[in-house]
Amino acid sequence: MSSKIECLPNEIFVELFEYFNAQALFNAFYNLNSRFNNLLSSLTNVSFTILAKNANQLDHSHRFVTAINKLSIGPMVNSHFDRFINVRCLNLTYVLNETLNYLQNNEILPCLEHLLIVYRVNQPSATGLHKKIFSNGFPHLISCQLLGLGLIKTADNWTQSPSLRILHIRMINLLVYKAILSACPDLYFLRLNIPRDDLSCCDINPHLNIKQMILKIPLQYYLETDEVISNFLASTPNLEEFCIHRFIWDMNSILSLVEYDWLSKIIHLRLQQLHRFVFKLHFSTFVKLHKATIKSVLNRIDKHFTEVHDKQYESQLVIPLTDFKL
Repeated sequence: MSSKIECLPNEIFVELFEYFNAQALFNAFYNLNSRFNNLLSSLTNVSFTILAKNANQLDHSHRFVTAINKLSIGPMVNSHFDRFINVRCLNLTYVLNETLNYLQNNEILPCLEHLLIVYRVNQPSATGLHKKIFSNGFPHLISCQLLGLGLIKTADNWTQSPSLRILHIRMINLLVYKAILSACPDLYFLRLNIPRDDLSCCDINPHLNIKQMILKIPLQYYLETDEVISNFLASTPNLEEFCIHRFIWDMNSILSLVEYDWLSKIIHLRLQQLHRFVFKLHFSTFVKLHKATIKSVLNRIDKHFTEVHDKQYESQLVIPLTDFKL
């Protein structure tokens, strides 16, 4: 007599199997019977996570390698990817330079569509990998997140990556920004950190396909930073959704916001197609104010923000009150 679990239809098992890491899945169900073996061999949507403590799992991955479409490599794991021919999503966290070198120097991962890399500080291998990413080294790449590095200053010999639509990259200057726009003609969404004091000038051809952008200026914000923002927005005239993160570190900066124009002039000049604007204001935990003072100042700030944008587009000022020490 069959057990209750064996009475479940194959479709239920396939859906459940998507929540298993590949190694655990095959350890639990492989060779139980011919039905499960056939089910496992038919899978195409399995995740596999490799950490330093279980890196030896790679030696046994031949049993399920074609089923893996999402591969995650943890810190300090030196891994090669030859066998993972069907991977569409790759996540790398604090990986070794050897892994980055292997990734950039070999024709691997032919189906890769989504890439996430969290770098360790000062990894020289990143430069060559960036060249591969932005020169169609992964011809099916749709989204890419490059996190954890400091300021990226060079973009030598990039060509184009026409399939890339979504990009999240940490700190870049205006010259690298120009190279990214040139290399990604179909880019739709861009999230990036920009230096507060990059007042360099360069001619950038308008990028007409970027519709959504998030800018983050991680250090103390000065009025001169508005000019930097304007330079970055000058090449995205068709932007429809724009979000910016600004950080405040002292009381004087808070009070200056009461009369601040909240980028309204820059938006009017640069973003004629804008539909939605979100300004996220973050306060340092060192800012300590009396509760009544906070309420009064924030009410004035919010009122002025609404006035300057005057319903020309949907606008929102977001101030996390959890930032304050009351």
